[in-house]
Amino acid sequence: MSGINGIFSKDGSIIDPVLLDGMNKATKHRGPDGQYMWNQGSVGFGNCMLRTTHESLNEKLPFYWNKEKLAITADARIDNRKELFDSLKIKKNLTNITDCELIIRSYKKWGKECPKKLLGDFAFTIWDGNQEKIFCARDHMGVKPFYYYQVDDLFIFSSEIKSIFTIPNLDIKINEDYLANYLALFFEDREKTFYENIYRLPAASFMVIANDYVEKGKYWSLDPNYELNLESEQEYANQFLKIFKEAVRCRLRTCSPMGSMLSGGMDSSSIVCTAKHIQGNNSQPFYTFSNVFEDIPESDERYYINSVLSKYDLESYFIPGDDISPLFDWDRVMWHEEVPFLSPNLFLTWAMYSEAKKHLRVLLSGFDGDTTLHRHGPGFLVEYALKNKWIRFSKELNAVSEVYHFHPLKLLLSSVVIPLISKPMIKLRDILNSKQAWEKNKIINPDFANKTQVFQRMRSFEEDSLTLKSSKLHHYHLLSSGMHQDALEELDKASAAFSIETRYPFFDKRLIEFSLALPAEQKLWDGWDRIILRRAMSNILPREVLWRKEKSDLAPVFSRNIRIFGKDHISNILSQDSDLLNKYVNLDKLRKSYESLLNERMVNDPVLWQAICLSYWLKNNNANLG
Repeated sequence: MSGINGIFSKDGSIIDPVLLDGMNKATKHRGPDGQYMWNQGSVGFGNCMLRTTHESLNEKLPFYWNKEKLAITADARIDNRKELFDSLKIKKNLTNITDCELIIRSYKKWGKECPKKLLGDFAFTIWDGNQEKIFCARDHMGVKPFYYYQVDDLFIFSSEIKSIFTIPNLDIKINEDYLANYLALFFEDREKTFYENIYRLPAASFMVIANDYVEKGKYWSLDPNYELNLESEQEYANQFLKIFKEAVRCRLRTCSPMGSMLSGGMDSSSIVCTAKHIQGNNSQPFYTFSNVFEDIPESDERYYINSVLSKYDLESYFIPGDDISPLFDWDRVMWHEEVPFLSPNLFLTWAMYSEAKKHLRVLLSGFDGDTTLHRHGPGFLVEYALKNKWIRFSKELNAVSEVYHFHPLKLLLSSVVIPLISKPMIKLRDILNSKQAWEKNKIINPDFANKTQVFQRMRSFEEDSLTLKSSKLHHYHLLSSGMHQDALEELDKASAAFSIETRYPFFDKRLIEFSLALPAEQKLWDGWDRIILRRAMSNILPREVLWRKEKSDLAPVFSRNIRIFGKDHISNILSQDSDLLNKYVNLDKLRKSYESLLNERMVNDPVLWQAICLSYWLKNNNANLG
């Protein structure tokens, strides 16, 4: 994790280094190893360095290749170095060449096709002095952030929005369509932000900016039609384990101590245990960081965490979460996050990063392994029904019901009946102009929803998502969702606040492609979800974790802690900020959620959290908008 910044003036105006310096200073937390600049006429780059690999120890970015008139600034970790060395015919005595030099050499050889040749996490910008154009790209899943401002002849980019705001006289205001998306919990716009004229380069995308044109495109997408066909269950498990080990191994490349979040769930436990297998007898400590809850036993995972700690030699740290306010360090959190966000439990991750910073620079995370492995993914049963596999259908219906304590009729309704009849029901609803429950339950002011037409956008997407007739299409739909990009951007800013680079093995491109291509019975078997992971990790994970059924629920933590530490804050929002929020928020809905909180009911909906984030942002946003 580093920080990238830059400016390109298409009308030939000279870039003042003072502007680049200001951008770097705004993101200096991303670069504890120094902030550097390069500029040449109408283009200038900045970089805030965090050195996390051996190759990066002597690296200085931005890098200028004088012979080829190419410059690069990047936040990147490239995992297929050996393949690139062979393809680019790089001499063996240059094995310490940096990842960014590999990127710029790839651009020299393949041009705008170069992102297709890269594996890893990256966001970079290249200045091509010969063709006088900018080339930008972002990694396959959007692990590394990339924001940009583009109006008329001015192009500005950065890892964070706050850096863009340091440039004076920009044409920026609140983007009400995107704000409506946030309040309605609609995540499928991957380019817009909360500000007009500030955009995101979507995951798996590239962009070219020249004096007389702009080109945007995707360089990678998943294939929902491809399906693996191997000989046996064991062959599937062996192949999965091979890819998963490589996904972890690539992310262990570091010049600093290494560690991982450890929740006790299958995903983070698989990462920790696999990392220790790869390390072998390596004397380097491997750190783990876990939230624990003495006073909230339904959220506490120490039984599973301790089973991992007893099996492997790990340097473990427990971070108590019972007495942390969700609004702890709130001004700093919102300064780093920049915009309203959707994770009410970020305070727990924040506490883990605070402890991790004392020990390391690189941290592994099992974030969203559920999506990669299609946990509880709908579509399995309807797929069996449509293919007339009634024996398999009946067996899985009963098995899932037994393993996870779902009522068979409810499971049948949600997983089979609704997908099969949803399209005509949606059309009937639209004819009758009736509202869906998800429209009634949102915090958004109905007038603001009508103005921005957010529910019309959601209905179009809803029709596509509810009528998917196979597990593979459902899996593809989930993997292609914009939710991951939003979440990764939020988590990146949290880790950047502590100058930590977080790496996500379950978001490895190879692992995602393999998991999507698996037949349905390699994802769900005899009622057990993620069966491919359970089979692959049978000799690596403790049995307690390997065959656990449930996942911990952190909702009680937020409900309890916001009630204890945050109710006065919410009361002040209702009494002092109602005029500010009224245009955007359904205040009656907000008051009802607050009453539920006071009555010590479980608060599962995001209404209170959205109001807390939005009120803060609106009050503190005027300075940014001038």
